[in-house]
Amino acid sequence: METTKLRRVDFVFRPDNTCIDVLRKTLQRDADDIIIELIDSGLKGRGGAGFLTGLKWKLAKEAEGDIKYVICNADEGEPGTFKDREILDRVPRRVLTGMAICAHTIGAKEGFIYLRAEYKFLAPRLKAVIAEMNEEFKKLGLDFCISLRYGSGAYVCGEETALIDSMEGRRGEPRNKPPFPVTEGYLNKPTVVNNVETFVNCCIIANIGGEEYKKFGTDNSRGFKLFSVSGDCAKEGVFE
Repeated sequence: METTKLRRVDFVFRPDNTCIDVLRKTLQRDADDIIIELIDSGLKGRGGAGFLTGLKWKLAKEAEGDIKYVICNADEGEPGTFKDREILDRVPRRVLTGMAICAHTIGAKEGFIYLRAEYKFLAPRLKAVIAEMNEEFKKLGLDFCISLRYGSGAYVCGEETALIDSMEGRRGEPRNKPPFPVTEGYLNKPTVVNNVETFVNCCIIANIGGEEYKKFGTDNSRGFKLFSVSGDCAKEGVFE
């Protein structure tokens, strides 16, 4: 893979060697406190719909059922977009930490990364990091494990319910809503589906706090945002 030029490195692409400390600190917090901070931070899902991430987690936490799931949508299929690829390649532990924080918050014991078919070259390293982090979860007393699932190249599976259909072995097609995945998602169980960039931002909030986080960004979009720039331009790359 050709290395993409990172034009600016602030919070998202900082080395992810502090993730275990961030997770250890967060696991000591009450789930409701985490949700309140996430809502107050103003973080909206980076997948395009712009739904408040904290509210999504709140709905999943309050949903009935003992079995719940966390899914990271890594089916980055928009033409010319490659920011999630860079995150998974450079700071995968930050993504997994965000997923683990979500699991602790909503009460999930199993999580999945749904990886775009064209990104299978990332799989060997991802599998190694996932195995490493799953062991760290055990050491921290978190009953949660993550595994990797693969897409088949269908653009529509970037939509969360089509992605879930694909994971269940069916043709990926968007479902009618409601019900939403937070109440009836993977295997008809409450499920949080966030994309790669969203989970990274959740990890950042756990580290620096919601008050500090919302000092960045705009009134309508708090926090950090990545942009993929390519084609006939003077400066290509991923911009933070």
